[in-house]
Amino acid sequence: MFYMELMQELRAFFIQSLKRLISKLNKALDRVSTFSLLTGKARQKVVLVALVVLVTVASSLFLFNSILGQLVFRSTFSSYGAVKAFGVGVYWDSNCSLPVSSIDWGLVEPGLASNVTFYIRNEGNYAVTLFLEAENWDPENASDYLTLKWDYAGQIIGLDEIVGVTLSLWASPDIADVADFRFDVVISGTG
Repeated sequence: MFYMELMQELRAFFIQSLKRLISKLNKALDRVSTFSLLTGKARQKVVLVALVVLVTVASSLFLFNSILGQLVFRSTFSSYGAVKAFGVGVYWDSNCSLPVSSIDWGLVEPGLASNVTFYIRNEGNYAVTLFLEAENWDPENASDYLTLKWDYAGQIIGLDEIVGVTLSLWASPDIADVADFRFDVVISGTG
């Protein structure tokens, strides 16, 4: 709420400044005996200066409004999720010595994706294809605004074979009513 009030006050300040600038420009033109009596070059200079001032103020207002809008409406939320694996092992390192039990997605920003890279090893007795699911969303409506994808292409993973995988969690710019969330990432290998 504070940011909205600040934004309104700053907009009002810029509009007031623009009005003062236009008023000063009018007074300067009034000081010239008659604008219409100016010679062609003098008239062009006055008009050019007025246009430059107006364009500068307008572009500054636009730029300021854009930056402030990003500051005001950018929100982040924290997330956490357990990782469940069936028939495969999920690890932080390519040596498969640091198992992944959970993912802390950190602060997730609407309209952007957060990425996590890890390694999956086939620990079963046969070649497998991997599948990804997200379940146990808390709150339940978080799944309406969050999309979990990965870069795994569907190739068959041989016995003891290790593949690097990047998970991406994308948050919709329209996310609403979700401050913090949890969900479980389920990775399974089936043959």
